[in-house]
Amino acid sequence: MNKAKKDLSILFFFILSFLFFCPGQTQAQPSPMQVKKTSEQSVQTDVKTQKKFEAWLEEENELLRQIKTKEAKLELLTWKNEKARQYTQDLQIKVQTLQEKKKQMEQINQKLLPVLDSTVKQVRAFIQTDIPYARTARQKRVSLTEGVLSDYDTNLLVRTQTVFDLLSQEAALGHTTEIKPASVEIGNTEKEVRLLHIGRAALLALGTGEEDAYVWDVSSASFIPAKDTPAVNKALQMAEGKHIIGLVELPLQHSR
Repeated sequence: MNKAKKDLSILFFFILSFLFFCPGQTQAQPSPMQVKKTSEQSVQTDVKTQKKFEAWLEEENELLRQIKTKEAKLELLTWKNEKARQYTQDLQIKVQTLQEKKKQMEQINQKLLPVLDSTVKQVRAFIQTDIPYARTARQKRVSLTEGVLSDYDTNLLVRTQTVFDLLSQEAALGHTTEIKPASVEIGNTEKEVRLLHIGRAALLALGTGEEDAYVWDVSSASFIPAKDTPAVNKALQMAEGKHIIGLVELPLQHSR
């Protein structure tokens, strides 16, 4: 009896131990519908996960593209900024150089402009006392030169060149020989004559009858009778090509 109880207790203990350590063996197996449902849920989860991954991948590619675009723009802006910096630096150097030149020009202007102005005034005064040859045209050139000198917008080079041109034209008159008919006042009487202009050496006049000759006298600013009429006539013929070129003593004592 005791042995039977002992065997029963061992059997009971073994059954409890089996149930305790192997609980899965007692659970019921899932049905096919449950397996199908679980499988479908797993597939749906996988599809959603794949879609999210693809979306993240596309977003990553877009971000990379934007990054490359911005990097390219940044590189271009960096290049432009460098060029702008170099241009600004060069411009500052040029401005500084121009400012220095401007100061130098102002100093030159202060010294040279009074000289140019004085020179033109001397030329105007000289024309008034010089042999009366093309006086109107010469005075007009002087007026034009004075206008250039008084123009604030005209640079110093142009002003200086204009004065030099005036002096050059005045100097060229000293090498000019011209014959022309004219009506001049001689002794309060208008007479028809032929004028012979010989540079600044003399201004001679020969009457139409070739009997009277006159020379311009600077001191009296008028024509006075020449001492040697044949010499004046001979000089006119040489100038006209009617006489062989040669030496002739002209009455110049009254022309200086």
